Amino acid sequence: MIGVELTGPNGPARLEGPVVLATSTYDWNPDLVREFLGLDEEDFSSLAPTSVSGAGITMARKVGAAVAVVPPTSIPIVPGWAAHNDTGISNGPEYALPHCMMVDSSGRRFCDDSYWVGIVRGALAPGDRHLPFYLIWDEQHHMKYGLGLTPPGGEYPSDIVSSAPTLEALGDLLGIDGGALSATAARFNDGAREGLDPEFGRGTVRFVQRFCGDPAHTPSPVLGPIEVAPFYGTRLKFVGTGIGSSGLHADGQGRVLDEAGRPIVGLYAVGSVAALTTMGSGYNSGFALSRGLTVARFVAQQLVPAPV
Repeated sequence: MIGVELTGPNGPARLEGPVVLATSTYDWNPDLVREFLGLDEEDFSSLAPTSVSGAGITMARKVGAAVAVVPPTSIPIVPGWAAHNDTGISNGPEYALPHCMMVDSSGRRFCDDSYWVGIVRGALAPGDRHLPFYLIWDEQHHMKYGLGLTPPGGEYPSDIVSSAPTLEALGDLLGIDGGALSATAARFNDGAREGLDPEFGRGTVRFVQRFCGDPAHTPSPVLGPIEVAPFYGTRLKFVGTGIGSSGLHADGQGRVLDEAGRPIVGLYAVGSVAALTTMGSGYNSGFALSRGLTVARFVAQQLVPAPV
């Protein structure tokens, strides 16, 4: 790698020397989302800036760079819903509050639907995906918690949230099995009244109990029966956070590797443009920034003669 040709504010330019890619991940590139996550646009959006479009990944592949793909079930994406805001998407803890549940198009639950990790693993399980998926709730949830930009007791946008007097009718509106939805709610309610979810363990994750649930609700901060009409539902999608996990295959020094695992001389990747291959696929808040800063220092030490 001997440099880069680009178009800047003053027109075309040619810069010679090593190239360090720090262009972040691929959230707004539908082709890469489909390749890495197996999700189409109706099932994925992002809270990241639209400039996070995988440009560095695409450019590096043209000169022989390899990519490393982290399983979708290990990537920090979260469930969200359509919204009338700048991004067209919203997410929050509403799905972890009492009086709601998630189902797939069969009208059945498939995971601990209060915890984003469980939701991702359940909905995107290899060979057993549960897409599309939906959030279902009742009037109790509506009056206590609202949804996104809609305050408690407020009027939901009719083009985003469907409402019906029965769960069977709600299922028909959403295009899911209404009879199965009603039966699922009945099973869910039996345990929820006691603060239990014997099927999927909703309410057993301490983090969710403390930081996402309703501390004033008993016997569980995240469980409550879905039984007061009208009933509500909306189709969900996964929301990226600008931490794609999959990306260019780079070593611990930030050197981009080719398909044979050899460093491409003069090409480096810093931050989320590089796949999470040096620290595992788990995620805690701060990992993306700390990894970017650390690898950037390693790259600088290789490129700058004086100590950094």
